[in-house]
Amino acid sequence: MENNEVEKNSGERRFARRYETKDVLVYIRYLKKINWLNRFTGPCILDDITISSVRFVCPKNFLAKSQVVIKLASYSLNSKFMVKGKIIGKKADLFENKYKYVVQFNPYGKGLKYNSFQSKEKLERFFESIESDENF
Repeated sequence: MENNEVEKNSGERRFARRYETKDVLVYIRYLKKINWLNRFTGPCILDDITISSVRFVCPKNFLAKSQVVIKLASYSLNSKFMVKGKIIGKKADLFENKYKYVVQFNPYGKGLKYNSFQSKEKLERFFESIESDENF
């Protein structure tokens, strides 16, 4: 089954393209009005990414359902940008002291909790560059 195909008999309900890449680094911090003293935690290990969410493993414990800022950096693709989102899934592995997070991106608009339209364009260019690397 290819990345964007869904079998009719399978239980798969997600239709967005999911990309699994290991050369993308994820940094995370809480979304606050003043973030000068609040540094990013990372780099974290990226599991997969879609146009609307990201899944990664991080050693720091963040609160579930909290607003966060995610910085995605890929040095092989020469791309770096920030996206705001909300933690919608959290799974703890206390033996290894790691937490697996699912962060859904916030809608695009104006305001503190919304993503800018420039970040949407950067995210779309990021996916285009991943697709062009997969074709080679």
